[in-house]
Amino acid sequence: CGSASATPSPTPTRTHPARGGTLAEAGTRLTITATKGPCWILVVADGKTAASETLQLGQSRTFTARDKMFVQLGSAGAVTLTVNGRKLPPVGPIGAVVKFTLPDDLKSLL
Repeated sequence: CGSASATPSPTPTRTHPARGGTLAEAGTRLTITATKGPCWILVVADGKTAASETLQLGQSRTFTARDKMFVQLGSAGAVTLTVNGRKLPPVGPIGAVVKFTLPDDLKSLL
């Protein structure tokens, strides 16, 4: 008559439909933040260069692409990456050059 534990419903805790739910369906949104030092970045979104610059410590840039986004990081461990609202684990150490394409390589980055 009384089960001691209520069955928890599997609710996604990191889903934010109000900010980015439609963007996840429409493409890719990437935020690069220099959290541990400067990092040179190259971002090509939908075939067009969106950035080729050095982010200084504390700086952040956000990019969007409907189809594909090529990213090259000059010091991968110096930045924090967030894709469609989800923070990624480090993609490499400080000083390492890392290249990837979103959304194609997203699973291998998680």
